[in-house]
Amino acid sequence: MNHAEFIRKMAVETVEASPDELAVLLVIAERLSVGRVAYGPLKIGTDPRDWKLERRLELYDAMMYSAIAEVSADRKLRDELPTLPDATSTKGVL
Repeated sequence: MNHAEFIRKMAVETVEASPDELAVLLVIAERLSVGRVAYGPLKIGTDPRDWKLERRLELYDAMMYSAIAEVSADRKLRDELPTLPDATSTKGVL
């Protein structure tokens, strides 16, 4: 398929797509654009990268970022909780 045929096929396949579905496709297109600037055009047949290894490393990164975000959110939540009086303290007891 040539470039124009791909563009036509994308138009046909996305004509009934919801805004959210289009947003997902746009994110992917934007990531491809970033990769194109960094590495040149994607040419799957001649690109020497090990795609399974690339995927694995990216998944490890995603897991790490997710864990960091969760720890950060937990700490923020903990810091926002009101401080309760110490149950063992007799201070203020009549």
